[in-house]
Amino acid sequence: MSGRLATAVEVKAAYIPAHLRDALTECARVSSRDRAQIVLQAIEDHRDQLRAEFVTNAPAGGTRQAPTVRRRRDGEQRRQLTLHLGPQAAERLDKLVTDLGAGSRSALIEAALGMHLGIPSENESHA
Repeated sequence: MSGRLATAVEVKAAYIPAHLRDALTECARVSSRDRAQIVLQAIEDHRDQLRAEFVTNAPAGGTRQAPTVRRRRDGEQRRQLTLHLGPQAAERLDKLVTDLGAGSRSALIEAALGMHLGIPSENESHA
């Protein structure tokens, strides 16, 4: 044994635009924080904005269908983002997807990181 205590870790995946994942990786490098910490902080910091965005963009029935495709550009490269989270953080992330009406983990993380890192969403950049 390595002498380290084993801790439970859950791996959560999301698919986000390549440029957003690259910006997250750079932010993690510069701030010496891991990507999971930044993602969770981004969601917490922008919770009200995220709720407003997902409620505004929900279909007429009031519930969003997962996964959402409306935000993707044709041919846009998406990359898998894996987050290594403790059990409580993993549960919190999945609960936030539901509570904020995001429809999918990927949609929530993409929107939160865009707001947090100051990178406009595809809809804003084409307006």
